[in-house]
Amino acid sequence: MPSSCLTPPGGSAPPTRPPDSSRSVSIKGAPSGDAVLVTAAATYDLKTVDTTNALLLLPDGAPAASAAVAAASAGAHVELVRAAPRFDALDAILDATAYGDAHHGGDGSTGSSPAGLPPPLPYPSLLAAVQASDAELRSELAARRAWAAPCGGVRVLAGGYGAALAEAAVAVAVASAWPLDAAPGPLLLSALVADGYDAGVAAAGIAAAAGEELDACALPAPPPPPPSLFAFDPRRLRVHALRKLLNARDAWDEGELADAWADALPPGVAPDPAALAGEAVADAAPAPRPAPGAPAPPPGARTVTKLRAADLPRAPGARFGALFAARPRWTRAELAPYLHRLATPPGTTVEALLVTHARASSGAVGGETLYSAR
Repeated sequence: MPSSCLTPPGGSAPPTRPPDSSRSVSIKGAPSGDAVLVTAAATYDLKTVDTTNALLLLPDGAPAASAAVAAASAGAHVELVRAAPRFDALDAILDATAYGDAHHGGDGSTGSSPAGLPPPLPYPSLLAAVQASDAELRSELAARRAWAAPCGGVRVLAGGYGAALAEAAVAVAVASAWPLDAAPGPLLLSALVADGYDAGVAAAGIAAAAGEELDACALPAPPPPPPSLFAFDPRRLRVHALRKLLNARDAWDEGELADAWADALPPGVAPDPAALAGEAVADAAPAPRPAPGAPAPPPGARTVTKLRAADLPRAPGARFGALFAARPRWTRAELAPYLHRLATPPGTTVEALLVTHARASSGAVGGETLYSAR
């Protein structure tokens, strides 16, 4: 039996989904943090609140009469405050078991673990380890495009490996003269497996390259087989190519980046400045020194600098601190891509975040409002 599917001693293999808990609540603690209460769909902070008037607690069934004897009294109570799920533990667990370059060729979906890759945690164990509700965890796994091995272990692709897999899939399609919006999915999968990719890992990568929405309620689930006709998502192809360039060099002259970006994309897909949102920022700062022999950038050229939202802290205060350290002033439109998926309670608006963590000031006459550190 594969190492990641081993049955616990004296027990049976854990189920992929936990038993129905829609009518139950649980309290989850953390070694370095406060405990939270979770229901099937939400997470709450536990706050101890003193009461101005003492509460007299009557025994169950006590008559509503003046002669009733109080069984106890309370001078405080616990208040539940809706909170954001805490995914720090999830980050560590999924990063440690992510399938990446070092595991290429090993079986990442059917359960066996290539050398050096820890076995993935079954979903019930993952749910127990993370301070989040069942619904919130499934939604987060959908956003991270996680999938399940048959044994119930939850796995994700390492970021760089997912990009390399998408690049390999595009190369197969281009070499085979398949349209990027109508490639034969089964043949594409077969070609990737022939190139050494695990079938399940390749299926997960193909689904990601298509930008398919995952059903959070059905997760974790095995990677779906590719459809008979498969369409690459141009936005994802642009982002994959952009990240590869920014990983090679943090700062680029805007024009030089545009040329390199166009060269890195497959035929029929062109760079789109909108793909920079949440990945990099462009400033009218001194451009990087050009390579020997390259023409100097024109006056007024902007510099594009890597700044990935996924690399920044999730806590709002720390996120704004990192943003203002990278650039002292921002417009609302520039900040917006960096304010998604923060660790904030549901319903928190961008406006509320800006009021709490930034200071607004007027720009030039007729210009946009600018935001800076408080």
